[in-house]
Amino acid sequence: MTLAPLLSIPSPSDPLIAELGPLKIRWYGTLIALGIVLAGWLAGRELERRGYPPGRAYAIAVWCVPGGVIGARLYHVVTDWDRFSGHLERIPLLQQGGLGMPGVIVGGAIGAWIGARRVNIPALEVFDVLAPGLILAQAIGRWGNYFNQELFGGPTDLPWGLEIDPAHRPER
Repeated sequence: MTLAPLLSIPSPSDPLIAELGPLKIRWYGTLIALGIVLAGWLAGRELERRGYPPGRAYAIAVWCVPGGVIGARLYHVVTDWDRFSGHLERIPLLQQGGLGMPGVIVGGAIGAWIGARRVNIPALEVFDVLAPGLILAQAIGRWGNYFNQELFGGPTDLPWGLEIDPAHRPER
């Protein structure tokens, strides 16, 4: 008997948590939202520890989160332009996938800078406060990629390799 089947990591068969009529609750979006909430909570605690009034983190997040989402989408559109050229109406269709971390960083940083100015906290201090929560949010968000069966490594014969359904594997 070989241990390989016992050690491999199966991928989830469905990216959906639930369907409530036309509303589809997906693991990816839910985990991204959880990461954002936890990052905001951590930032809020740190800002309060530094003597700032409660609620400042969420006042910054109102700018930071949309900036990150817009930046992420624009990065995807620019780097995958062939999917959007001649079909500009597809750009806002986030439910069809396509967000890029470099865009999150740039767009989120711009939003955080705007938010920092609005609450009168130095931007560099805001960046410092946000960093730990962003790392946590990124880690949680990667689990969304796991449920979508995306962002995996190359083929392996190792027994602990991740099992990816054939429909989600890239063409060779």
